Amino acid sequence: MWWLARAKGRAGRQLNNAVLISEARVTMVDSVLATSIFLGVGAHALFGWWWADPLGGFVLAVYAVKECRAIFSAKS
Repeated sequence: MWWLARAKGRAGRQLNNAVLISEARVTMVDSVLATSIFLGVGAHALFGWWWADPLGGFVLAVYAVKECRAIFSAKS
């Protein structure tokens, strides 16, 4: 998904297509979500780190806020 998001973003910038650029951001958020869930659940299962999954959720929330700020500041 990481590579797909980068490819969408690059194509969107080359075509000057705002929808494709936004779709690339959504795909990147999906990638961060999938990776954080995978690592959090895996760390909990392998090492008993109960806090790893909530930490992954926090990382995702921080990234999502950063992206939301970028989207709304671009519209101003």
